[in-house]
Amino acid sequence: MSPLPHWLALHSAGAGGNYILDATNLLEFLPTSQNCFLIFISIWRAVGYMVTGKSSIPLLALHP
Repeated sequence: MSPLPHWLALHSAGAGGNYILDATNLLEFLPTSQNCFLIFISIWRAVGYMVTGKSSIPLLALHP
C-alpha cells in the first residue's frame, strides 16, 4: 500500500491554511502599480488547490 494518496489528501486539506498569510505578505511588498498580480496569483493558487484535491480523491479510493 502506497502512502502517497494519503499524503496528497493531507496536503490538499492543510494547504489552505497559508492562503491568507501568503496573500498578505505579497500585498505588503508588491508595488501599487502591480496590484492586479495579487488577483491573478490568488485565482491561480485556488485552481492548484482544486486540482490537488480532485486528484487525491481517486487515489484514496484505490488504496483503502
